[in-house]
Amino acid sequence: MVSPPPTPPSRPVLSKECRFKTITSPCEWIEDYRPGGYHPVLLGDLFNNGQYKVIRKLGEGSYSTVWLAYDDWENRYVALKIPVAEASGSEVRILRHIAGVAPADGQRYVTQLLNEFEHHGPNGTHKCLVFEPMGPSVNTMVEELPQFKPRRREMKVRYPLDMAKSILKQSLQALAFLHSNGVAHGDFQPGNILFALKDLSLVSKDKLWQAEDVQTRSISPLVQRLDGKQDNWAPRYLCIAQPLALFTYYGKDFKIKLSDMGGSYFLDNPPLKQVIPLGLRSPELILTGEVDKSLDIWSFGCLAFELLTGQPLFCIPGSKYEDDDHLLSLTARLGALPDRLFKYWKASSRYLTPDRRLFNCQLGGVPEGGEPLMVQQASMEELFDLAGPDIDEEERRQVKKLIRWILQYDPAKRPSPADILLDPWFRGVEGDRNSSNVSFVQFLETEATFQRWARLYQADIHWSHNPGPPRSSRLYYACLHGLVAAVRDLIGKGADVNVRGGEYGSALQAASHVGHDGIVDMLLRKGANVNAQGGQYGGALQGAAFGRHKKSI
Repeated sequence: MVSPPPTPPSRPVLSKECRFKTITSPCEWIEDYRPGGYHPVLLGDLFNNGQYKVIRKLGEGSYSTVWLAYDDWENRYVALKIPVAEASGSEVRILRHIAGVAPADGQRYVTQLLNEFEHHGPNGTHKCLVFEPMGPSVNTMVEELPQFKPRRREMKVRYPLDMAKSILKQSLQALAFLHSNGVAHGDFQPGNILFALKDLSLVSKDKLWQAEDVQTRSISPLVQRLDGKQDNWAPRYLCIAQPLALFTYYGKDFKIKLSDMGGSYFLDNPPLKQVIPLGLRSPELILTGEVDKSLDIWSFGCLAFELLTGQPLFCIPGSKYEDDDHLLSLTARLGALPDRLFKYWKASSRYLTPDRRLFNCQLGGVPEGGEPLMVQQASMEELFDLAGPDIDEEERRQVKKLIRWILQYDPAKRPSPADILLDPWFRGVEGDRNSSNVSFVQFLETEATFQRWARLYQADIHWSHNPGPPRSSRLYYACLHGLVAAVRDLIGKGADVNVRGGEYGSALQAASHVGHDGIVDMLLRKGANVNAQGGQYGGALQGAAFGRHKKSI
């Protein structure tokens, strides 16, 4: 008779205590299935006396797994969040508070809590939460947008400007709501901002059910103990997360909500310690451990940079010297730390002279017998421009000023969400695009209206020339009219910036001749050929010269 396996420790295991063969599938760590840890879940499992049946895994985090389940009592799909057994109940307290003080606005800005119950399993008691189902996070949904499929190496994968702007505005409104009701999110990051779904009630369970198939990478290979015994605390297999990207709505009036309130807290009772992604830590959190609602604002400033450029402002890998790495990056991007913070940087002498001049970038200090390492430093503004966001020069200046205003070293000087919403850059944002721009783009994209308009009036030639069918692309006419937002929208949808046609020969030549400098800059950054010949003036430079537009030249 085979003896049963010993009970694993309730603390995080050491490497020498590992029970399982390594699983390389992108899932939670198998060793965290232990007393106090994750609850083992298999597809088809039932919860709350048979009310909820698990049909798909939506995601996992350090402290929970999240599943799509079908509610047989209410005939609806739900998201079932199963925290680790040792998790606190702070999230529920916050959600109850929000539902009590502002139920309507709470449902608008934060994922809606539908039910809660306790589940007893081999690893302890889990305080399960039932939410409305949501789509992928802002962190991953960008890769699902149609303009990035098929994915090509040269692509800059980032949200179109109007979409990024709407995400930022909606998330700011959500933060303003939380702060005004005495709550800080505490873990504001793109992974905790979720897209709303289309109507799932019209989708059959068969289409949503996750296959138990290793070959299609839907689940991991079977879980195996190193000693060959049957484990009593882990599932037979791990499910690979399958967010509901195909069922997510990302049209012009898409909606997002804040999720995962597990790190949230009441403003009058901040935690002694806050865990957030390394690159989103504020300088005071790194150096003094100070936590308050201004941490949400700092994280928002980092998010603004990331959404508009497609890359994080602070990329800090976990290491022994992660704090030094982050503080060096802060100094490079935003300038020298103020005295009140700098005095807490105990290892500063490894990198800075007594008068605070940088002499070494080697983490940990200059090795014995070695030479200091210096690398090129770049400010936030320089990094922003190097990323080449799809923004004209004037708007770039405005955005960089906004981010600089948010990312202040003094938490007391950071603007509130309501203050930021009043910034001119956010004016006119409704849904994800300005309504007049939407109307014009829809007008151009509708074949019948585009054809009829062109036969009646083509903007680049005289009416007496009998225009006939359109002689160029929709992008061409938007560039000719100087419609910056419409141009940006059409390019974001994959319009060819070098397509030939029209009286002026190309979109670049039309914009150059009329003198729409911002559009010229946008087209050039998207690869428009400045040397292309043809059209009324022969080329873009000749067109700009004829129109006497020196800036375009």
